Amino acid sequence: MNGDLQEAVEQPAAHRFGETVKAFRLRKGLSLRELALLTGLSVGILSQIERNVTSPSLKTLTKLRIGLGVPLSALFDDEGGNPEGLAYPNVRRKGARPKLDLGDGILKQLVSPATASNLQVMMLVVAPNGRTGETVTGVPGEKAALVLAGSLEITIGPDVILLEEGDAVQFNAETPHAFRNAGAREAQVLWVISQVPAERHI
Repeated sequence: MNGDLQEAVEQPAAHRFGETVKAFRLRKGLSLRELALLTGLSVGILSQIERNVTSPSLKTLTKLRIGLGVPLSALFDDEGGNPEGLAYPNVRRKGARPKLDLGDGILKQLVSPATASNLQVMMLVVAPNGRTGETVTGVPGEKAALVLAGSLEITIGPDVILLEEGDAVQFNAETPHAFRNAGAREAQVLWVISQVPAERHI
């Protein structure tokens, strides 16, 4: 199995995710081959993602959003919508959080409103034994995590840190990192990403 396929989660992709990726690609006038060059992913794995045959891992997802030039929030499934979006564009109600199932026991819920740009707030729900399974490197900026329930083992560069309920960490998003839930119960983590505007780091 090649490296790209190892980065993909071997399960059906979340509803509409593939269509969302394809729509962004076409909107930017990119062929699959051109997006492959931008992301470092193979044409084959990109085609599988767009056809909802497989879900991207966190590492592949990061490559996709950087290659497409969109924030992670743009790739979330927003089936529930935000009925108050027009009246209160800066509000995201609990019941209207878009979700992105990354597989391997990791569910991301978008907490930031649709108006968010350089600061994104998410809720990570990590099942016991759930993990990224790989090292992720983000775009220029910072990330922070606050454990609201359970515990999370996070690796940042050479450091392996166990965060218990109430613990928090903040780090350079470009530092290789990964995490897993080594505990016996579900972990809920507030995950914050602050990134340098795209025009400053492209």
